[in-house]
Amino acid sequence: MGARLWCCQPAPCRTAVAQGARAEPAGSEPDRPPLPAAIAGNSGLCPRSHCLAGGALHAMRRICLGLLASLALAGSVWAGEAAYKAVFVYKLLDFVQWPDATTSGRRLCVAVSDTDWPAFRALEGQDGLKVERLLRDASLANCSVVYLGEMPTAELSGWARRIEREPVLSVCENWRCARDGVMLGLGLENSRLYFEFNSQVMSRSGLKLSSRLLRLARTVY
Repeated sequence: MGARLWCCQPAPCRTAVAQGARAEPAGSEPDRPPLPAAIAGNSGLCPRSHCLAGGALHAMRRICLGLLASLALAGSVWAGEAAYKAVFVYKLLDFVQWPDATTSGRRLCVAVSDTDWPAFRALEGQDGLKVERLLRDASLANCSVVYLGEMPTAELSGWARRIEREPVLSVCENWRCARDGVMLGLGLENSRLYFEFNSQVMSRSGLKLSSRLLRLARTVY
């Protein structure tokens, strides 16, 4: 069993993270929530002693800071669990290598509820990332990452079969789904985010995950 990804508890860092929030630029869409500066690369928002356990990897620190950035959105429509997961998926891009070895034209395709959609939509444009909502029968040809929200097991299995052997990173909202054909399953325990990873599925896709991140997986299949 791998190490747990124990990111910070909200309380110690709430003030520091909130100070890192930036205002929505003029002329932007009025219904799109602002993103905190930490998402754009600000790494000095939180004291290390509050955010990380001793001996944590630098990779964990980067992810933790990104996740904490979502707390700056307290009071917005998507401050909450969906924001943690959306920012985690965004940070994953730094640790995944696609077969084409390019970083441009990345597209995040999400199949989530109306409630969770704004959290993912707010990532649009960050480092050139494109975000689109995924309908049940939509093509996956242009997707770099597919995020699957809560759905019945049969529907999740159908998505997993469609994604199999495609150069697409698949992430799901239930840690158990990493056992059932999705590459990475997220879980929350005591307000802390962790993930399980299916190395066999990723190997078939041609993608490569950084060993720095892999060591943080709670379980690797």
